[in-house]
Amino acid sequence: MGQMKLWICAALSAVLACAAIPWFGQDDGIPSTSELAAATGQVAWVDAHRYGVKFRFAGDSRIFDYPSKARANGLVEDSLSAAANQPVVVRFNPKPRRPLLVDGDVFDAWEIAVGGKVVRSWADSADGWRSDNAVRPWLAAAFGFCAVYLAVAALRMRRSGDFA
Repeated sequence: MGQMKLWICAALSAVLACAAIPWFGQDDGIPSTSELAAATGQVAWVDAHRYGVKFRFAGDSRIFDYPSKARANGLVEDSLSAAANQPVVVRFNPKPRRPLLVDGDVFDAWEIAVGGKVVRSWADSADGWRSDNAVRPWLAAAFGFCAVYLAVAALRMRRSGDFA
């Protein structure tokens, strides 16, 4: 690998290390229970996707998204699909989010109850979110190590005069 490629890879690794650093801690992205809004209705459609489960209530234009970071997507999808005419209560972040490559806003669901039975509580969802956030320090360390290693390799190549 040429010296310039090593420098580019080292710089890219350093940028990724900085992006992965847990600037806000393990609770980053988790709203408090007092910030959540609630909606009740009957499920009009459910759509499982790679990053969660989207659903909408009949007569409500909002799209709710239970993110995969909160874990137990299969349970949420099955419960919402089997809800039939039962009332569903969702507690969600009232600040909409606009995913990349998707038209319209979605509201992140943090707690879901079907027919009076809680399927996923806020605490369950928050634990899943924290577990996902716990990976960030390890990613930052791995990218940081790669950046240092590649920079040292580029320096050694420069000092040895090997510019291949």
